[in-house]
Amino acid sequence: MADITTSTNDGWIFKSSTVSWSDVRDASTGSSSGRTSTNNFRGVASEHASGRFGATFTIVRSFFEFDTSGISSTPTDATLKIYGRSTFGTTGNVIVVKGSQDGTLSTNDFDALDFSTAYSAQVTSWSSSGYNNITLNSTALGDIASESTFKVALINYDFDYSDSAPSLGTVRRNGVRYNEDTTAGSDPILSVTEAAAAGYGHKVFGVAAGSIGKINGVATANVGKVNTVD
Repeated sequence: MADITTSTNDGWIFKSSTVSWSDVRDASTGSSSGRTSTNNFRGVASEHASGRFGATFTIVRSFFEFDTSGISSTPTDATLKIYGRSTFGTTGNVIVVKGSQDGTLSTNDFDALDFSTAYSAQVTSWSSSGYNNITLNSTALGDIASESTFKVALINYDFDYSDSAPSLGTVRRNGVRYNEDTTAGSDPILSVTEAAAAGYGHKVFGVAAGSIGKINGVATANVGKVNTVD
């Protein structure tokens, strides 16, 4: 199993508007972002609240990316581990979807996600003081193997992902910690279980198979037998 820590290009993007839900949900750019933030009490949020300038819709999305260039075969399973933090209000249900953010996260990446490519099921509970372990699906496993940088967005499920406008007074927030947080053992992590290598799995002249790349010029993954021995 390999644990891959998110890059420092993680963070949140915030968008609010008094115009309409669609003005927020379908926006191409955010109102503000926090690429170097240590944490956010509403790293994921969907809100419709009364404010100084009228009723305001708000969405906050969190983005993470992981170096998966060393993974070439489809993993057997993978878990996204996001450390929570305390928030103000009610926590919401979340979901992981495919991300496409740029190399430097900014407000321009607010819509850098694919709602049609879910990487997880709906997550209905959220810890504010420990890791939230989110099991990733087969679509995510395939992209982990095929992409050198695996990018995800963590968003609210009930309103943002479902594109359902929250009623006035609704506030759903999930606290999130990022790479820059100095709390020990709180980095966002992609935990991957790689598939066992196929091919010849025995010692050759006393050398463990895991230390052998080729036998007579043939990659061990393509070797079934040596001298007719399995």
